Amino acid sequence: LDDRERGMAKVTTIAYRSGVLAGDSQATDDQLWQARKIHRIDTSAGELLVGICGDVHSGLVFVEWLKDDRSRKPDMGHEDFEAIVIASNGRVTIWTQSLIGWTPTGKFFAIGSGAKAAMGAMWAGKTAYEAVCIAAKVDPYTRKPVHTLELGG
Repeated sequence: LDDRERGMAKVTTIAYRSGVLAGDSQATDDQLWQARKIHRIDTSAGELLVGICGDVHSGLVFVEWLKDDRSRKPDMGHEDFEAIVIASNGRVTIWTQSLIGWTPTGKFFAIGSGAKAAMGAMWAGKTAYEAVCIAAKVDPYTRKPVHTLELGG
């Protein structure tokens, strides 16, 4: 079974290391699309970098929720969705469609279908950008071009 048949539609690769968030541009549905999956948003609490994977609609609803005051939870539907959010102080939080975030520990992070390849690349000393490029070589749901955003940039 592939990821979609197992209900794991988090298809993309997003990686973060040393203040840089990188994400591929493939969106997979009945056909292939290109989409920007990393975003810089300004909130009352400061700048956030956000990378989304899985259902694109849910990801965009999540980004709008982050821009808003977060006082009411939006309907995220039933589609599989995951996001990585980096605060201006470098704190990393992982979110799912339940809108309950958790803070992982480590020096670098990756989410999505190419996360294992990206993590292996970063363990070998590669940047977040290089890690997503490597994931694009082995993960069929990850494709160039790879976009990057820097904290404070």
